[in-house]
Amino acid sequence: MKQRFMVETKLSNTQLTKIITIFPMFVVLNKCETTLFYQESFVSSPSTPLATEEDDTGIHHLDTDGEDDEVDDGNNGLLPTIRALANLWVKIEPGEAKPFWPTRFGKSLSMVLKTDQSNEVSHTFSASIPQRTLLTWSDQQSAVTAEVSGGLGTEYFITLRPYQLGDAVVRLENLTQYSLLFSQGNTSSGKTLTVPSSKSWLYFWPNPMADRKLFWSVPELKSKHTIAHFSQDFSSQVNCQGHVIYCQSYRDNLQRVLTFSDHESFQQIIHKRNQKEQATLFAFSALDSVRLSLVNSSSLEIALISANQSPSCWSVKLEGADGESRWYDLGEKLSSVIESAYCNCLTEPVYQNRDIEINFRELAFVRPISGVLKRESFPGIKLQYQKSDLSMALQASVNYLQDTVPDRCSAHTIKHSSNIASSRLTTSLKAVVSIERFSLKIDKGFLLSSLDYITNCTKTDTDNYNTVMVSVVFS
Repeated sequence: MKQRFMVETKLSNTQLTKIITIFPMFVVLNKCETTLFYQESFVSSPSTPLATEEDDTGIHHLDTDGEDDEVDDGNNGLLPTIRALANLWVKIEPGEAKPFWPTRFGKSLSMVLKTDQSNEVSHTFSASIPQRTLLTWSDQQSAVTAEVSGGLGTEYFITLRPYQLGDAVVRLENLTQYSLLFSQGNTSSGKTLTVPSSKSWLYFWPNPMADRKLFWSVPELKSKHTIAHFSQDFSSQVNCQGHVIYCQSYRDNLQRVLTFSDHESFQQIIHKRNQKEQATLFAFSALDSVRLSLVNSSSLEIALISANQSPSCWSVKLEGADGESRWYDLGEKLSSVIESAYCNCLTEPVYQNRDIEINFRELAFVRPISGVLKRESFPGIKLQYQKSDLSMALQASVNYLQDTVPDRCSAHTIKHSSNIASSRLTTSLKAVVSIERFSLKIDKGFLLSSLDYITNCTKTDTDNYNTVMVSVVFS
């Protein structure tokens, strides 16, 4: 039997003893209030097991009829019987953590669960792909959420916890006059769900190991199967044999909702009710300029890193030939003249010379053209944070970043900004970085010195700490 372990190697605090820690590749945590049983799944669809008997080790053995049902693997060979492979149930108490020793690895590795109140086995779910699966039992009024995490150089954690609001894949709301048919996959041959008119239903995947795509159709209209988009806020309309069905996905508190309606007025009401959330916290900070000086041991400045405010850009709003009003950039030369006058506008609210006249009180051009003025200026560093009940957003921008080595090199970026937005519900992270007018000139000696300094600061003994995955074969 082959097993996989995680092996961690590091030195002790005294740097005299090497510590080797061996721990299992898969760990199961029970955060439910009831006792659960788990085992590896060897079949694509679970079957109801027979009664079980517990031994002194806490491991449950399947009570079989004593007969071995051999299974042909299709290559004139015989696989071990399913009963021989799947005869061990591991008991895990509330708040307990236990290892999971599978016999297979990769995407095909799967598990099944059952409770101490029933012999019915849950649906098979993957134990090696980070995901969340809601498991239910037909003879119980409860559900368990299996959440798989880790796996990127660390052990896998399979957390079993009670159902919470938002664990269901989606809440289906049918506001149409027809019954809607839902299925996992583009076919109605498998397990389907019918949601009658004016009803709603919490949906979970009937086959967690299959492709997780939801399709819907209107049997009364003999419409084709259409994929349902609900991973994010989404609005669309589908023509079903001459009848328009409006679909909208939004989030209601912690639960994702997918609504179907056949009246545009319903769609507009739902859309208006679920517009962007009101921010509960908004904070920002801006600095015109920031400078960081690097000094060597001889008290000589070797580099200067600074972020400065960008030059102000002025534009005027004029009416175009098509009657539409647009903003027109006034250019660097004229913008510098207006900016200089703007800095003195407290003492002279009206600026005029031989060519132009500007009223800074109304922020408008008077001569030679008439139009509203707009001033744009970006600080050296700007941080902005927004938070609502369900999500958060972080925005950071850096303008005119400059790295200067006296008499030798310079590197500057006119505008460099990044935006980070994440939602704690969908655990998604989005980052956008934009760079404009970037030029770089670096002295080779400065680059080598900086690289040598960084290397010395981060240099570690490779034998001090190491984590590897080891496969061990028992015979």
